[in-house]
Order: sequence, then C-alpha cells, then structure tokens
Amino acid sequence: MNSFASSLQNIVDQVSPILRSNSDEHVRIPLVPEKWSKKQILGHLIDSAANNNQRFVKTLMVKV
Repeated sequence: MNSFASSLQNIVDQVSPILRSNSDEHVRIPLVPEKWSKKQILGHLIDSAANNNQRFVKTLMVKV
C-alpha cells in the first residue's frame, strides 16, 4: 500500500504544476465549439472517480 501511495503522490506532484500553469480563462474555453472545456473534462473525471470509489467501497462491504 505504501508504494501505491508513493506512486500516487508522484503523479500528483508531476501533474499539479501543469494544471496550475493554465489560466482559468484558458481552461474554461472549449477547444471545439459545442464540446467540453478542459475544466469540464477534469470535473467530470473527478466526479466519476468519486462515484467509482463509492461503488468499490459498497461492493467490498457486501462481500465481507
């Protein structure tokens, strides 16, 4: 588990500066009209990860 946590921390450390380097205006504008912006995509991924995490926890609780 410790190596997983370290790997995850390394990913966060690498990606954080990239995400912070973009202005809010830049990430709110869709690259293609009628499509999602970078900010919307990231929000969707975070929301999806949170929902999946809840599903995994509920599944593990049922199997215990």
